[in-house]
Amino acid sequence: MAYHTKTYRQSYRVADTTLEKYELYVGEDAMPDFDASDQPVATGASFPISWTPTPPGSGDTTLLYCVTRKRNRFNLLSHNMHPTIIEINSLGDEELGPITDPEILSVSDGDSGEIIVFARYPKDVDRNEADIWELYVKAGSAPDPDVDSVAETEDFGPCGNEHVWRIAHSGLTPGTTYYIIVVVRRSEDSGSGEYGESAASIHTCAETYDIDGEDASLFGGEDFEIGT
Repeated sequence: MAYHTKTYRQSYRVADTTLEKYELYVGEDAMPDFDASDQPVATGASFPISWTPTPPGSGDTTLLYCVTRKRNRFNLLSHNMHPTIIEINSLGDEELGPITDPEILSVSDGDSGEIIVFARYPKDVDRNEADIWELYVKAGSAPDPDVDSVAETEDFGPCGNEHVWRIAHSGLTPGTTYYIIVVVRRSEDSGSGEYGESAASIHTCAETYDIDGEDASLFGGEDFEIGT
């Protein structure tokens, strides 16, 4: 005869692959209410997941806080709390948001008629960051990015704590004073829309650029001068 002196209560779930899916939760101007009856707004077995929001009224914008969670085959749901924030206007188009102005760190002379510009643009500040550098150089007055031609342009490269650009521009007239600005743009804007613009730096190109061969030697002990 068997005697039972203790009862162990346990529960278990049976795997069901039809339960596996991604769930999209969206809140307007705030985090979504994950327990609301109208959530999730869309589901899918894989990405992408499609969902069409209701645009705000004319002239208004809405911030959509989008959070994706994963439901597994045991009907257990992940607890992701990190939203992707998207701003839409009354047409339902995405508003990419403002772009922070870059900063010119220094302007120096290179070869005769050449300048070397160092600039920076902060990382992780803008919701949708810029990814294109532009350099504008003009004699007599500050350049206007909406009117003047770009002197140099380059896509962003690898980034550390911030985006830094080193660019050389030649073909300038020695002894002439130039106004220099750096602009950052988003490729998603297709060359129009928002951009960030640095303050103008004023630089007079060196009239001479004379380096004595012996002075320029890596093993020479004397200093060399760049003409003014």
